[in-house]
Amino acid sequence: MLRAAGLADPGVSHGIWQTATDLPIALTELIQHELPADRSRPMLLSPPAEEELLRLCYAMSWFEAVYRTGRLWPGTPLGDAKPDLDLSSLLAAVPAYAVADLTAQMRLAADALGSLRGAYPPEDVHTGPTFAGSMNAGGADADLIIGDLLLDMKATATATKARREDFLQLIGYVLLDYDDRYRITRMGVYLTRLGALITWTVSEYLDLLGARRPLAELREMCSATLAS
Repeated sequence: MLRAAGLADPGVSHGIWQTATDLPIALTELIQHELPADRSRPMLLSPPAEEELLRLCYAMSWFEAVYRTGRLWPGTPLGDAKPDLDLSSLLAAVPAYAVADLTAQMRLAADALGSLRGAYPPEDVHTGPTFAGSMNAGGADADLIIGDLLLDMKATATATKARREDFLQLIGYVLLDYDDRYRITRMGVYLTRLGALITWTVSEYLDLLGARRPLAELREMCSATLAS
């Protein structure tokens, strides 16, 4: 968010910064009111609250794009910002089709991931986890760890097609957990547009990739290779 304000023209940087400041405040207030982490409540919030949450998250993705690419993209509310930009106008700019698409994916997730949500309390869920070896791989961070399950989310329209790169990315996170901080024993992918959860044990996954060495040894080799 700092980067977005810094990249903008002086006439609009204040509006972007104020909007960036108000965005997490609004998200925090929504979470405090709706308590989405409360396992006694449904995963889906009430329709108005769910829409607000999705709009807030989508708006944050515009800032995420700035962080990942280091530029303000024309055609986005940040790239085309006017001096009067505020949180209301930013949220209003979220396309209706995007809200509908995200809502549909959330409904699928409520069914497909409901048992996982019920089985693990919030403190056993790690979002965007990093590992002991993350800095050896450009600051790599995974999507989710739920209990002992490392989970990668695939939301693209072609997510039904498995690529070797995706499989290697997933085992890469396990190898970067040099100190076994997360005690990962299972790994999987969740196809958000299909509501499909596919999991393997780590040993099954290594077998599928043709590995013949134990995980601890593979981690040591990974660490040595990246360090050199």
